[in-house]
Order: sequence, then C-alpha cells, then structure tokens
Amino acid sequence: MELTMAIPEYLRRGSYIYRKMLLREFPEFFKDIPWQKTGTPISWPRSLARQGRTFAEVKDEFRQRASWFGFCNPAPRGFADYDKWIRQEPARSFFEELLRSPSALYAEFIPRQRVERDLAKHLDGGNRSEGLCAVLTFEIWLQQVFEGKYRSADC
Repeated sequence: MELTMAIPEYLRRGSYIYRKMLLREFPEFFKDIPWQKTGTPISWPRSLARQGRTFAEVKDEFRQRASWFGFCNPAPRGFADYDKWIRQEPARSFFEELLRSPSALYAEFIPRQRVERDLAKHLDGGNRSEGLCAVLTFEIWLQQVFEGKYRSADC
C-alpha cells in the first residue's frame, strides 16, 4: 500500500499508470479490451476515453429517466452474462458439484437450504447469479484456506 501511495496522484488518476503498464507489458492482449465502465479500449488516448466515459454517463442517465416512464431497459451490470453462463456447461456442473457437495464448507456459515433453493430457482430460469457466485467464491476460498485445495487453471 505504501508503494501505491508513493506514486504521484497525477499518475494514479484515471488509472493512467495502470493503463501504461498493461499496454507496455501485454500490448497485443490489452490493446482492444474495453474498460468495463466506459466501453472504450485502454489503448485509446485519454481524450477519446474521456468522451467514452461521458457517453456512458449520458446513456446511464437516459436509461434511468426512461425507467421513470415505464420503459425497462436495465443497464448491463458487467462484461459477462453470469445469469446465462451458470446454466451452461461446464459452469453448471461446476456450481452443482461444489455447492451441492455434502462436504461443502460454506454450510457452516450460510444455510445450505437457502443456497440449494437459490441454485434450483436459478437453474429453472430465475436470476440468482450474484448470490450464487458469491457463495461459490466463498466455498473455493474456504477450501484453499482450510483444506489446502488449490485449483489449476485447467480445472
């Protein structure tokens, strides 16, 4: 934390130094990947990125005001459709295997019945992705900390 705070504010503002590092170290990988909040690639000059951020803010304001009049077009919450993703293989089996396991550690902290109900409702078409992802992350963390189970990148 001390190292981060030692970096001058003008280099930290707007993720300036972070963008530079990503583009210098991984140029092909990051040149076309958009920032989640603005939708503009990190390789764009700051002036264009600023315009993209302004456009995103105007778009969000429009969505909010349209909802006042009954138009429902919610803003996308992220870059991935977790709702759909959890219902498809291999994620579906992964979620079911970890969350329905009799030896799941999360059940010491979170009622198993609630998680089971949320998983069933989600797989039947409801959207419980945010809570399910949180419980899954918690379970993986518990397994790593208390059982030393670490997953390889190809799991």
